[in-house]
Amino acid sequence: MKRITICPKRSLLTLLILFCMGLSLDAQVTVQFRIRTVTSDVDDMDAADNSDPTWTFQITDVPFANVGASSYTAAETNCPGSITINSLFFNQVYNCELPTSYDFVWSSYEDDGTPGTSDAYTGNQLVSIPAASITYPNGAWTTLGVYNAAAAGLNCAAGASVTSTIQLQYRTFGASLDIVNPTITCPLNTSQGNDLGNCSAVVNGLAPLAIADNCGVTVQTWTMTGATTGNSLATGINDVSGQTFNVGVTTVTYTVEDAAGNSANCNFTVTVNDTENPIVTCPGNVNTTVDAGNC
Repeated sequence: MKRITICPKRSLLTLLILFCMGLSLDAQVTVQFRIRTVTSDVDDMDAADNSDPTWTFQITDVPFANVGASSYTAAETNCPGSITINSLFFNQVYNCELPTSYDFVWSSYEDDGTPGTSDAYTGNQLVSIPAASITYPNGAWTTLGVYNAAAAGLNCAAGASVTSTIQLQYRTFGASLDIVNPTITCPLNTSQGNDLGNCSAVVNGLAPLAIADNCGVTVQTWTMTGATTGNSLATGINDVSGQTFNVGVTTVTYTVEDAAGNSANCNFTVTVNDTENPIVTCPGNVNTTVDAGNC
């Protein structure tokens, strides 16, 4: 990521705080997920008395498809109950754009030591976590949910159903630090003659010479004032090139904006000169006689 100088209109106090904290001026958020506790009431389910309760867990962010995954096995443990594991398995830094959601997939089973087989298997449990469930930033581990799943198997009360539980937590650091204004360079002032037979001219080649932003420009608009008035759509990337300009001086103002609402603008003039001479057609020569009694 490139660093860009902050516009002077931003608060000096804000800048001092950011630099004292050693933070980048780019938009950057760190998101972490961990499993706080796992719980199961599964009893030993093989004759060798060496089966191991196991939990698997995975987070995928949407739409970026970054994946964090891990597992935990309570080796040779019967009736494990609740175990605190604090297993950090997802750590991702985001610049400018955050996920829209996270997919959490977990499962639990009793590993009986026989390859290709397992008991008390819950199957994969999918939990969709919308972005609205995440606070940016929160700084401290926060429980998103405690999830349960049942499976056929021997539990510690000699029952035929085993319940497994997993506790998912998250924390976030940083914030939406995109306080950097975009930059834009307008074309030079330009002038040209009118189009033949018109008191105006279609002018091309008026796109900005350069635009830049640390997180990318999402909107580019224009307005015209003076001899010609008008404006572009309020959304999307718009170019004033190809518009019709009246004779006279028109000021064009471009405005660019990024997703965080930071903006910048520039302006230039388009002058259309009336370079077409008028046309006049005289009547033909006239011969006549004087009126009677007059010279």
